[in-house]
Amino acid sequence: MIQLRSDEKIAKAFEVTKSAHGSGVFYITDLGTYFESCRYGTVVEAGFDMLRSYNAVKGNVFQIVWDAQNNERFSYEIKVDSAEEVMAV
Repeated sequence: MIQLRSDEKIAKAFEVTKSAHGSGVFYITDLGTYFESCRYGTVVEAGFDMLRSYNAVKGNVFQIVWDAQNNERFSYEIKVDSAEEVMAV
C-alpha cells in the first residue's frame, strides 16, 4: 500500500490493467498522484505541484507528465477502464 502523509486522503483509485510495470492501482489523493504496481510497489509518485500535464491519450490510456526535483521531465502511461473517468476527478 502507498505511504500517505498523515494529512493526505485518497480521493479516487483506479484499477490499472497494463503499464510499463504491469498491473496495479492508480491513486489520486488530495495532494497528488501515485501508481502502485502489483509487482514493483510504488513506481510513480507526483505531487500536484510537480504535474505538468495529464491526458486521455486514447479511450483507455491515461498519461501523466511531471517534473522531478532536478527538473528532469518524465511521462508515464497506464491502461485503465476509462481514461475519461480519470480525467473527470
